[in-house]
Formats: sequence, structure tokens, C-alpha cells
Amino acid sequence: MSMMVEIKEKTIWEHHLKQLSGSIFLLDWWWGEFQKSTKREVYRLVWVREGLSRAAAQVFFQPFFGHIGYGVVTRCPLYAEDITREEQKKIEEDLVAWCAGDHGKQRWVFWRFEPLVDLEAEFFGVFKIPTRQPQTTLLLEVSRNPEILLQEMHEKTRYNIRLASKKDLACRVIPAAEVTREVFNAFWGLMGETGERAGIRSHQKVYYWQLFQTASLERASDVYLILISKENQMLAAGVFIGSGDTLTYLYGASSNRERNSMAPYFMHWQMILFAHTHGLRWYDWWGVNPESVSHDAYKKSWEGITRFKEGFGGIRTAYPQAREIPIDSHLFKAYQLVKRII
Repeated sequence: MSMMVEIKEKTIWEHHLKQLSGSIFLLDWWWGEFQKSTKREVYRLVWVREGLSRAAAQVFFQPFFGHIGYGVVTRCPLYAEDITREEQKKIEEDLVAWCAGDHGKQRWVFWRFEPLVDLEAEFFGVFKIPTRQPQTTLLLEVSRNPEILLQEMHEKTRYNIRLASKKDLACRVIPAAEVTREVFNAFWGLMGETGERAGIRSHQKVYYWQLFQTASLERASDVYLILISKENQMLAAGVFIGSGDTLTYLYGASSNRERNSMAPYFMHWQMILFAHTHGLRWYDWWGVNPESVSHDAYKKSWEGITRFKEGFGGIRTAYPQAREIPIDSHLFKAYQLVKRII
């Protein structure tokens, strides 16, 4: 069976991730460093057997009062392609035991688990909860011929892309290391417009700035701010993150002006072409509604953005429901009580 090891060096962590199946930016080293800047502690765990990586998980500790808090495990463990159900079960049990173990001054009340794949192990006292990350996404296979991708899109989406191409729009793909205060403020202004228009709450301004700063410091060359403009007027913006063979659309915003320019359609088509020309396979839309309106994760407020994303095509992919696993049962009950009151 595999042995669990905590990793504290970037090159070693990246070496292990390359041996596993698939990729997701939530496990990237720079993302862990970014989480540190938000006052979280970061732990990087790998499971090794006979010198080969079998699984990896990036675990965060989120304090909510002094040294008291909870653990967060999102979209991991990431497994080797040939992982067996028996080995997966043992790794899950190792992870639970580690989270419930001694963490020095930290007091873990519970840990929140949003697994990448269905669990093999059975745990008692588990509470199923809504996921923090989108439970359903669309994956567009951009390694295929762009003309075929266009043909498979919804007719209205295809029309709007062609219309946008005639509107004299300009697209700037800005790596994190080149994001200046000026261009960042343009992005933030659009985020404000979008939030007011759609009633969407965003992170604080410093959160997004720190994201680009950390990516730059860690030399994450595949983190981008995209700006779409017309005659120096910013009309749309997006934050895109590359990891492995996937480009993920993480955040987006658009202006109330020049709506008939179809700037969001133009932005996504340009980034689909960008992913294709850079040899990537998948374009991850990051979040859409489940197909069934009766699904617990279905949000009426997401209906418009889901229709927009569906127009580009793609494969609907669902992740398992999140779970909270108590570690300190007394404090966990107190936490649940406070959460209900708030």
C-alpha cells in the first residue's frame, strides 16, 4: 500500500502532480500560496508507492476564531490513472485520520470535503452540505478543429460570435506578471457593474489583486487577465487559469455599455482559440446549473449564465456533493447552532 508524505518544496510537489491523472488549478502550488495570503494554512500531502505517486491533496485550514477552525479539501485527492478501489479507499481513510490528528496549536472542529470523485470509504457522522465550488460544469474539448466547434454551437451563439467579430473589438491577454494597477482597476470597475446588474456578490477587491500578485511572484505563467475593449472603452473582462491540459474561466464581468457589441461572446471565442493554439484540450466553464431543476445545487439566479455557457457546447460534468466530517463533536454542534442563528 502507499505511504502518505507531507511535501514542503515546490519542485517536489510539482514532480508528484505530473505523475497523476488529470489536473486542476486548485492543486497548483501557486494557488496554495495564494490561499496563504488569505490567512489560511496550507498542507500538501502525497501518497507514494514504490517511488511512484498514487495521489495528492492540498489541504487548507480556515480559522474562524483564533486557532479554532476547520479543514478544507477541495477537488482532491487527485489519483493516479491506474488507482484501484481498494487503494483509493485506503487513501481516503488516511486523509480522514490525518485531518483528525494532532495539528499543534490548531484545533480542527471539522473538515469540509468536496471530493473530485465518488468516495470508496464509508464514514460515520457525515453531514452532506452544498458545495462551495460549482458542483456542475461544462467542459469544451478545444483540441478539436475550431470550425467544428463553431458548427456544434447553438445557432444564436454562433451568430453573436460572428457579429462581435465585426464590431472592432480588441482582446488583450495579460499574464499575471504584467497586470498593472491601471488594467486591474479597469477589471474591478467591470466587476462592480456586473455585480449591480446581476445582483452578484464578489470577493473584496484585495482578493483579486492578491491572486495576480501571488501568481506573478510564484511565476505561474498560465494565469491571465483578459480585457475586451472598443475604442479604449472596456466592455468585458475575465480571469482565466491554465493547469495541465485545461484552461478554466474563473471570473468574468461585462459593461452595461455597448451591449450590442457582444463583447462576452467575443472574449470566450478568443480564449477558446487561445487554448486551442496553445495545445490545451479542455475549456472549463467552471460553473453551470445541473440539468434537473429539482437538483439541490440548482440556482434560479444561474439560469441566464447557464444558457450563455451552454450555447458554446461542451460536456456536462458533475462532482460529488460536499460533506462536513466532525472532528470535535462538541464544538461542531456549537458551530452548527451559531450557523443556524446567523
